[in-house]
Amino acid sequence: MELVDPFAEWIPLTAQVPRKDQLVRVMTIGGIEHRAVFTVAYTTDWPEGASWMPTKDEEVLSFWDVWIWSQNPEASAPTLEEAWTPEPVESVPAPALNEEDRVYHPALATALLDEISRGKVLLAGLDDGGLGWSPQPSIPSVGTLACRALRVLERIQWIVEIDETERTLEPSPVELSTAKEIQDAYANGAKPVRAALENLTDDALEEPWKLTYTGRPRVEITRAEALLIYGLRPLVSVTAELSVLIRALGHTIEHPTPEWPFGDEPEALIVPEFDEEALDEPGLDAEEDVCPADDGGQALNLPDGRVDSHTFRSYDERTRIRAERV
Repeated sequence: MELVDPFAEWIPLTAQVPRKDQLVRVMTIGGIEHRAVFTVAYTTDWPEGASWMPTKDEEVLSFWDVWIWSQNPEASAPTLEEAWTPEPVESVPAPALNEEDRVYHPALATALLDEISRGKVLLAGLDDGGLGWSPQPSIPSVGTLACRALRVLERIQWIVEIDETERTLEPSPVELSTAKEIQDAYANGAKPVRAALENLTDDALEEPWKLTYTGRPRVEITRAEALLIYGLRPLVSVTAELSVLIRALGHTIEHPTPEWPFGDEPEALIVPEFDEEALDEPGLDAEEDVCPADDGGQALNLPDGRVDSHTFRSYDERTRIRAERV
């Protein structure tokens, strides 16, 4: 029996919004349908200025009162019982994983823990004044991206602790109005996630994991693949977007790799002060003259001085020679 998706013409609000002043069909979080016009009064603190105006004499709906909508104003979302009566399907065991098929490696949990820590540092730069800012309506605001980071944390915990997750049971996005609320929510959410990841075993990562939608399987993969696809990748994506907006607001963000910046970044041109030793033989070729340092390390005789790699880092613009701290 071929199943027809009763929500085929319905669009999740988190995936796409209608055009301004477009007449659509909406379904609220409480399961009530309306014919409504999507109105946008202002976009400076998106989506606070957006709302839904029902065509009948009904109360205006806020943006987050709706969870799905349809471009067809007469669309109807039937109940699951009206849509289908699924035939029994024989359970098929998950295929055994070969060693070469495994996507898990020891760095996966470590990478997740590292990104969670970076997210906490990033959110520390938030302030109340910038939460509603976005360079244009099509780009999520700072506050929206911060709340998405919270949602990714929740999803990571679900993947680790639950073998099957139903999309329609996911709670509505939480509206947090202050930077402190977001920072506290992230810190509190990170604690159980870190504990769950730290206790994760190889066997648990190789177990099958399932994502369902309206009761039907949509994705069936290993828990390791789920953590990579629905945990690590979106967390990196959201925090990357958020860091760009926070920088645009004038806040300083710690460089992710200060010891190895890109050549066109200001960090690459910083030359720390250091004590130079007098040259014994001026004019030596720095690329050819390498000698032991006094403390047993390696030193370079540059045209302007002797660089000891154990005591400082410097960058000589003329010779393009870098000596790093070890």
